[in-house]
Amino acid sequence: MEKDQYEIMRRIEDSFWWYVGMRRIVSALLPPLVPGGASWRILDAGCGTGATLDFLAPRGAVVGVDIAAEALSHCHERGHRLVSRGSIEQLPFPGASFDLVTCFDCLHVGREECAVLGRQRMGFSTPRTTISGYGGPIQ
Repeated sequence: MEKDQYEIMRRIEDSFWWYVGMRRIVSALLPPLVPGGASWRILDAGCGTGATLDFLAPRGAVVGVDIAAEALSHCHERGHRLVSRGSIEQLPFPGASFDLVTCFDCLHVGREECAVLGRQRMGFSTPRTTISGYGGPIQ
């Protein structure tokens, strides 16, 4: 993504219909996956400028990863400190580090990236992964 697009994303993601609509859809899907009162370890892969981190934070300990330093600076401005620079293809975490992995609106997510994300949540008795892109659910 072009560097100036992160500034635009940060400015509109709290009110633009696409982002608001995606969070509403995910709000309807998450309750059966993330029971109330549970404190989950959650990875938002491709976290962008941090709106999804804000949205997921009440559900557990949220970690973000994004390849763009510009995106992560916006996450820091939002108060998120558990963010790392890295690619979805080579996440900087050992497998089975998270109970829930999300990846929203990352245009480059393909089969290999889905396999990498899936390995992040293997080893749990009730693994859950939600991966979504512009074309709808991938996995």
